[in-house]
Amino acid sequence: MATKRIKWVNRTTPAGDTASILAIVETVVASTATAYLALRFGTLHLTISALIAPFLLLRTPQSTLLGLDIAADLQFNTSFIMDVTEGDRLAHPAITAIRIALYGLILGLIALLSRVVATVSTFCRHPLLSLREIPTNWWRFVAIIDSTTPVEAVPGVRGHLHPLSDLDLFDTTEVYAGFLAKSASIIDAILKVVAFVTYTTLVFIPAFAYRLSLKSTTLVYGPIIYLVQTSLRRDTLDILIDIRDLALSRILRLYATLIILLFIGKVYLYMSWARVATKWDSIPGVEVVDAYVLPTHIAPWHVASVVNAVIAWGLFFLADFALSSEQRRGCLVGNRMAFGNAIAIVLLCRGLLSLYTIACVLYISAALLPEIQWPPLGPKIFPWTD
Repeated sequence: MATKRIKWVNRTTPAGDTASILAIVETVVASTATAYLALRFGTLHLTISALIAPFLLLRTPQSTLLGLDIAADLQFNTSFIMDVTEGDRLAHPAITAIRIALYGLILGLIALLSRVVATVSTFCRHPLLSLREIPTNWWRFVAIIDSTTPVEAVPGVRGHLHPLSDLDLFDTTEVYAGFLAKSASIIDAILKVVAFVTYTTLVFIPAFAYRLSLKSTTLVYGPIIYLVQTSLRRDTLDILIDIRDLALSRILRLYATLIILLFIGKVYLYMSWARVATKWDSIPGVEVVDAYVLPTHIAPWHVASVVNAVIAWGLFFLADFALSSEQRRGCLVGNRMAFGNAIAIVLLCRGLLSLYTIACVLYISAALLPEIQWPPLGPKIFPWTD
């Protein structure tokens, strides 16, 4: 995802990897504003944006073409709504305005439906292909696409010729150029205003907000992007060697052993709680310890931690077996692609479990900070000052 060059703005549909300074600034502003709003008013808007973002991150060339086909088919079968003669348009402007508003609503629904169905369908048929596109899509929306880049109600519509239907209605640049054309009469001008308001409200704003949702959730999806980049976009042999031989992997296995032992101790504490409750309550700072240990029940993040630890050791034994097999027979396994895909999925799941447990620990720590009696900071910067 390295950029070849950087420019201030990107006024064309991005097809390369040229970063836009404006796009990066917009991402920083959107992320900061989202974090502030989450702290000030709650996380509902952040949750909505986080739920929308996967439909952008999982986009592939296949899903883009499928979305265009779906949009073209639906638009072709609903275009009869605007089959109005010039005489009827001038004689019944109110009915024409209702037709325009209805068709604008239909276009907005078609744009949304084509995105969702195409992305979900492609992901169900080719999940790893979609997952591998996440870093590329993330970089495109975070650092390449900015507010000057033309908005496409249906991705890939600019320059795409479809044999069934004219898709220009989903190209906002073409549509707004038509709005600027001179009207033949006052009635046409009024109807054009109705079309402008309807299109902007039901097609353009949702498409722009759809694009902005990923910029506002950069802090949420940033770690996931790193996980996908390191687990799904590397050679299987390199991954296995790192799992078995890398010093960091050895440290993580030691940490995994500690987690397993702590979980066993946790289960023992839970089972013998009736006998040790009094002694436990006498431990200095037990309130802080309770928040992490939760002696009276087993928290989901405890289970996630021990599952993650078991996976770490399982991957080590699997990597050692596969690499030994490669040395003896000259190949990792019979079906290297399937084996590599399975390893990549396990690594991705392990990374997600890690993010989940880290987030839980950070939340608990943040909640405890105001309750901890910290020692006062001394007035002297250096011991020899008065």
